[in-house]
Amino acid sequence: KHGLHIMQPSVNNSATRFSYEKNNIYIGLSALRDLGKASLPILDERKENGNYADFLDFVNRCRPGKKVLTALAYSGAFDEFGISRHEIVENTETVADYLGRVVRLDLNPFEEYPKKEKLQLEYNYAGMYVSEHPLDEHIVAINVLEPAFITDLIYEPDETEEVSYRSLRIKSKVIGILKD
Repeated sequence: KHGLHIMQPSVNNSATRFSYEKNNIYIGLSALRDLGKASLPILDERKENGNYADFLDFVNRCRPGKKVLTALAYSGAFDEFGISRHEIVENTETVADYLGRVVRLDLNPFEEYPKKEKLQLEYNYAGMYVSEHPLDEHIVAINVLEPAFITDLIYEPDETEEVSYRSLRIKSKVIGILKD
């Protein structure tokens, strides 16, 4: 609505915390589930030696553990390298073996996760949908309904209402996803 773009996490573009450049807001690597301070060596290496050329370059320079690889893969931080998230997650043991000895890294191929599962894993690890939103495929129908943005709804209590009972004085349509 305001021309801002939330950019998915990236081992080449994200900082430790949320950052911005022009109209782009980048999710910080330390905000990812199971990553936290483990993001610091990744960012230090990138600062010292430049962007990661590809997934293998990242693995060789950072020597990540399975937990770090999984968190980065599920959140989409490797998407720019053209390897499916599923392929990375299913090959964490292969990467661990590779890092434990000097051999060639050959990943077993895997198709990307089904869209619904991919987005749910991204949401679980990044805390939001970033690469796309599950409702995007319904945008035409949603626009026909002319829903209100939650931020546009105004609550004006009167003297008789208790704070715990909040209600709007106007009818509004809001579209969302029920989680629980």
